[in-house]
Amino acid sequence: MVKYGLEAAIISDPVCIRYLTGTWNMQVFIARNPHTRYLLLTATRSIIFEFAGCLHLAQGYETVDEVRTAKSVKSMSSGPKIHDKERADVAIALKELSLNIVDAQQAIEMARTIKLPAEVKCVDASLRATEVAVGKPRDAIAPSLTENQL
Repeated sequence: MVKYGLEAAIISDPVCIRYLTGTWNMQVFIARNPHTRYLLLTATRSIIFEFAGCLHLAQGYETVDEVRTAKSVKSMSSGPKIHDKERADVAIALKELSLNIVDAQQAIEMARTIKLPAEVKCVDASLRATEVAVGKPRDAIAPSLTENQL
């Protein structure tokens, strides 16, 4: 973040949240509804805003300093003017804090490319397991053999 001049990042991508903190919760749902779980990350703190009733899923991780309930902006709680509410709330809050919004995706993706020795071992083990899993059916394939027979 420092390299990219970012003082803070709000991350809603569930894969990035899992990578950065080790926590996970309803990843498919969260990918479609990012306002229900997000991570506020600074150089010194990480705060997960968790889906209501799920705070316990992010507690106890050394990578998470604090867990709070996410303030959701969705049609069930905002009604038909959800987009107006969503944009207005964010714009007002940012203006009050004199914050400038930029896309942090590049900084996050570059951080994900840095691997610890233990991560390299995991990647290597995963590749070896995949090679075995792909190799067994490949070696067994023969003319006129059906998928069920394989």
